[in-house]
Amino acid sequence: MLNVPIAVAENQYLVTSGDFLSKIAEAVYSDPTMWHKIYKANQGQIIESNLVFPAQVLDIPANGHGTHRGAIQRPL
Repeated sequence: MLNVPIAVAENQYLVTSGDFLSKIAEAVYSDPTMWHKIYKANQGQIIESNLVFPAQVLDIPANGHGTHRGAIQRPL
């Protein structure tokens, strides 16, 4: 059985079907080229940089200016 978190913290992102790192970076940083920051912060759970799975909760580091758009929660 898949356990899906009901909510995630402000500095996290709940992966849903069809997500990939550059799409997530566009959503949280308004810049898809910042995908590598998300990858580096989550290397312990991302085996390949182009492979994330629904229900993964990724840590979202600040974008260098100390900000990001916060948690994005969507239905699966």
